[in-house]
Formats: sequence, structure tokens, C-alpha cells
Amino acid sequence: MGGNNGFNTPKIDINRLREDLGVKQSNEKIRAEPRAYLVNRYVTFKSTMNVAPVVVYQPGCGYDKSASDAFPGSRVIYVDPDTQAVESLKLAGCEAYAEDANTFDPGPVDILILHNSGSGTEVPASHVKDEGYILCNDHFGVASALHRDERYELIGHIFETSENAKPIFDRERIQDYWKIVETNGEFEKVAPHMFIIAQKLIVELGEYTGDLLNDYKRVTERLQRGEIAEASAVHVDEDGTTFMYRGRVCTLFALPPKAGNTDDIFVFRKKARNAE
Repeated sequence: MGGNNGFNTPKIDINRLREDLGVKQSNEKIRAEPRAYLVNRYVTFKSTMNVAPVVVYQPGCGYDKSASDAFPGSRVIYVDPDTQAVESLKLAGCEAYAEDANTFDPGPVDILILHNSGSGTEVPASHVKDEGYILCNDHFGVASALHRDERYELIGHIFETSENAKPIFDRERIQDYWKIVETNGEFEKVAPHMFIIAQKLIVELGEYTGDLLNDYKRVTERLQRGEIAEASAVHVDEDGTTFMYRGRVCTLFALPPKAGNTDDIFVFRKKARNAE
């Protein structure tokens, strides 16, 4: 049999495999590129609001140059501490600086983009002109922080209903991202996969009464109090409640919002100072 346990092991071309998987070699430079879905979302914002920004500012941009494609007539300023990302942006013809967004001064800007940005909101948002806009998602809690800040007004929510659908600019149910589902119907509609998994788990725990939403809340509380038989190592954080049950790790995730998710774009407008 030899050392291969009787199996013929094919020779793997590592370089070809890396190429097929889209993995860059260590000496290859990553190109700055736009992301089609973000370009479409930004264009939807621009056309809906009928804006023609002079200056667009995106700190914490990484290799993302979507703003340049969405706002071709504007000055777009990119800032990121990653020197390689900034070099790639420059090679793509972008104005980019390898700086800390909390000390960099872009001057007054019409639109601030905070997409997956860990730079915080306070300093970057201070550069936005009165009645200027901030386009952000809620990674790192950026949209939630702005939502709590009375200096900014939430005016829209941009998302798609399916992967290749056109973006929707919703201005009616914009607060629903910050409201947790209140009925089983809402729960199943906005998070069908989570609904099914939760139902199976709660049935297995012997805690299902037919009202999944209330069962979910009750079981979560009982887990935290150590009242569920055979459940151990309970850990609670913002993502939900994780625990060991019969030798495996289980999680009851935090209940979903009525609409939206962290990767949607939330549109805020900076209030004029005399309107505060």
C-alpha cells in the first residue's frame, strides 16, 4: 500500500489553485476596485436626492474605490492607514492619503462615506457641512451611533430585496432597523433561516410551546439564569446567547430587526446648527 493508505494522491499545482481561488501571491499587489453593489447604492442615493456633491470623503476605505465611480464629477478623497491600499488607490488615479482619519483634515465635505470603517464617527463627521450627508453601514455600530446623535437626521435606508435587484431607497420605514421583531410573522419573514433553526433548537431543549418568539425570549432568559437542564458554559454578548448542550455548541442569536441588516446603507443628514 505504501504511505498513501492505498489512495492515489494527485499532484496539486499550488499556484493554479491559488489562481482559481482568487488568492493573491504575497508579492502581488491588490488592485483598488469598485464594488458594483456599492456603486449602485450610491448612484441610487445621488439620483433620489438629486445631489451634485463637490467633495466626497471616505476614511477607512481600504481598496474600495466605489465612490469614484458613483460620483465621477466630484472630488473624492480617500484616507486609510494602510499604505499599500493607498498606493493602489493612487495607481488607480484616486486622491488618497495614508493618514489617521482622526487627525486628517479633508476640509469641509458634502458627503462622508463610512463603509466598514473603524474610524469612529465624531472626527470624520465633524468635517461634514451643515445639511451635508453621511452614507454608512452599521458595522462597528456606526449607523447606530449616528442614530443616537441628535445632530444628525436619518432620512433613508438603501438595500436590495435580492442579490441582483436594483437598490431601493426607503424613506418610510427607516426606523425599523432599530426595532426588534414583535410577532412570529415578522420573525419568520425577515429571518426565515434563523426562525427554522431556532424552532428546532427550542423543540430539542423541550421548551417549545408553539409561540416561538416568546419561547425564544423565555429560553434565553432561562439559559442566562442556568435553568435549562444539560445546558452549560453559557456566554452572552451582543450577538446572542451561546451555550454547550449535549456535547455541542449552540447559539440563540440576538433577535433580528424588523427591517435591514448591518450591511445596508443608512443615509443621515447633518442638521444646520441653528436647527439644533
